[in-house]
Amino acid sequence: MKNWKILAGCIALAFLPSLSGIVSKPDEWYRGLEKPPGNPPSWVFAPVWTTLYLMMGVAHYLYTTSQSTDEKRAGHALYAGQLLLNGTWTLVFFGAKAPCAALANIMALWVMILFTMREFNSKAPRAAKLLIPYLLWVSFATYLNLEICRRNQH
Repeated sequence: MKNWKILAGCIALAFLPSLSGIVSKPDEWYRGLEKPPGNPPSWVFAPVWTTLYLMMGVAHYLYTTSQSTDEKRAGHALYAGQLLLNGTWTLVFFGAKAPCAALANIMALWVMILFTMREFNSKAPRAAKLLIPYLLWVSFATYLNLEICRRNQH
């Protein structure tokens, strides 16, 4: 690693969306929702997200420190945008108890991840590859969100 301070900063930044879980987390309302097949037990989410946030941080580090001399502002903006959408999903789904509104949020997140991956790939292909598990998990989460929305409309 070229610079531990940059790496630590990138990892810390990647974990920012997890702070929304302090304010909004699963409660009795969530436990009472009808869940779709394949909905994981609650203990799965912490290790999965910890791993994904670490990978996202390393991906951002690789992009930030890549040898490319091209402008990187677009990639940083896309990365920040997907972090914002990631954090707001929790606030909308659990905080506002609005799974159907959260569905729009997570679909925008999925698209933003794709754009981020495309930009990262242009300057640091390994960085884009590190985001693949994140995209796959958000794809699965989108299915869960869609089904929760569909099954619990009143």
